[in-house]
Amino acid sequence: MNQSTTPDLSGSGPSVDESQSADRVPHKAVILTVATLLVFSLDAEAFALIPILADLKSHYSLSASQLTWTLALPALVGAGLIPVMARMGDMFGIRRMLLIAAGAAAVGTVLCAVAQGPTLLIIGRAIIGVGGACLPLFYAYMRSQSRSSESVDFAAGFMTAIIGGGLIISFLLGGTIIKLGGSAQTVLTVIAALAVLGFALLWLLPKGNTKVKTSLDLVGAGLLIVALTIVALGLNQGNRWGWTSPSIITLLVLGIALLISWAFWELRTESPIIDLRVISRREVWPACVAAAFGSFLGATIVLTASQYMATPEQAGYGFGMSAFTIGLYFLPLGIIIGFGGLTIRPVMQRLGLRNTSALGGAITTISFIWFALDGNPTTTKYLIILICWGLAYVLTVSSAAAAYMRASRPGEEGMIAGGARVVATGLNGLGPAIVSALLTAAFIPKTHVPVAGNYNNVWWFIAACGVLVVAVSLLIRQTAARTDLASNAVFADDADRTITKSSA
Repeated sequence: MNQSTTPDLSGSGPSVDESQSADRVPHKAVILTVATLLVFSLDAEAFALIPILADLKSHYSLSASQLTWTLALPALVGAGLIPVMARMGDMFGIRRMLLIAAGAAAVGTVLCAVAQGPTLLIIGRAIIGVGGACLPLFYAYMRSQSRSSESVDFAAGFMTAIIGGGLIISFLLGGTIIKLGGSAQTVLTVIAALAVLGFALLWLLPKGNTKVKTSLDLVGAGLLIVALTIVALGLNQGNRWGWTSPSIITLLVLGIALLISWAFWELRTESPIIDLRVISRREVWPACVAAAFGSFLGATIVLTASQYMATPEQAGYGFGMSAFTIGLYFLPLGIIIGFGGLTIRPVMQRLGLRNTSALGGAITTISFIWFALDGNPTTTKYLIILICWGLAYVLTVSSAAAAYMRASRPGEEGMIAGGARVVATGLNGLGPAIVSALLTAAFIPKTHVPVAGNYNNVWWFIAACGVLVVAVSLLIRQTAARTDLASNAVFADDADRTITKSSA
């Protein structure tokens, strides 16, 4: 059987005969470097802009409405498109779809970097939304390069390290460049350089071993894209337009109705874009939910804590920190996530994926209950809670991702990564709306500054989410890394020649 060669990411060597094409197999460091560059550029597009919003608005002469859409467009464009592109990776080659997504990210970031006004900046940000598919596609690619549970666990931990660590480094990047005299355009130029370099190095990666021989479910893809985009728009604009406004209610009702229609269609079609029967396996859906909770809580904690730290002390709380100082406070969190993700594999193998994920949820609940009980925490306590959260994040996200990656058969890596993205889209849209409502429940009289008690409500909410993480993690059914081919999957060599497999 003529298979293409892929390097096993555990460090134990290729999973098939290395003598066939060893000269074409890049060292695993190339794969990890490309993943780091692409993920860092995507993280930076979301989080490096947060500490420089004032400079961004003035530099590009953005109105308040234009600034809102500039920040929201990547998520709105990618909401439905990204999971569809992830599934297309199974069908047309994960590396090929990665090149398309990374190319879009590179083009979008370059347009933002050279923009002199709102129009080109907004267009670039919309194109970056397509580039967001790099994230689930790289999860799928890393899974396709892993043939053992050990290598899958390493890949999951590595992705956690660069996503979580990149989030913190990105936040620090924006504040540092502004402090050194740079501008918003300087920040966007650095991001563009990372994206272009990642796209260039992506060509060095080997093609995958499998493809799915099936037709593209255009109806299912169209329904999913439209439904998730509408839901994301409603959740994104709820606080701005008003949650009880006719526009928001219409968007949410329509989006949910379309999602239900999509689910009925997917259960009846022969070649679904996302097979809900696969996603509903106990090895898959609880892990997707736990990982999505970790992702949502990570962004929530960083944004909420940074807002508290930046609040002037005259408000009766807060530290009045600059964006640069806040970034320095987050640096230990980034180090813990980065180091933890790279070294978490022995813990997952000792405790098991289910228990490791649940342990992260338990640490979240206990630490944030402790934090919420202090009505006026000090900077030292903020450092402690960030360290505790970094540990919890590594435990939950790494093990949950490893669980659904292990359960992915060759030929369905993209579909399961796309399914995880659908769950994350829902939580990442609904969660911030809840947090925003909690933070704006009451203001200091004659100001728009939240009262200190609002932050405590957020910490209690996060503690409650930790309980949910424990509950859903305990539902995960752990499995060894699957090597049996998915339905309609075939082996493919570098020239796209395929060998049909017998029916599974």
